[in-house]
Amino acid sequence: MSFPKPTRRPSKRARYAAKHRAVYAAVTARDLCCRCCGRTYGLRRHHIVFRSQLGPTTTANVVLVCVTCHNAIHARRLRVVGLDANQPLVFEEGRDVDVVSA
Repeated sequence: MSFPKPTRRPSKRARYAAKHRAVYAAVTARDLCCRCCGRTYGLRRHHIVFRSQLGPTTTANVVLVCVTCHNAIHARRLRVVGLDANQPLVFEEGRDVDVVSA
């Protein structure tokens, strides 16, 4: 009598990655360009509430920004106002940045 081989459950890391790929694909389809300056190249996904601060990976908390704007956000020269991805990005001095709507 032979027993079927047990199937392995995907690792926690693999399940996490699959869940987040769907969110990242939706954000990329929604934004299409940098939410700050409108560039269409060198794009990065940015968590409005940082993951290090336990920000969720959801479409409402992730926006697409170019590498230049992403670096400015993390250098605190640029900040994101609001938790809604439809809110504009604003310089720390308060001067609005043109936002290209998708």
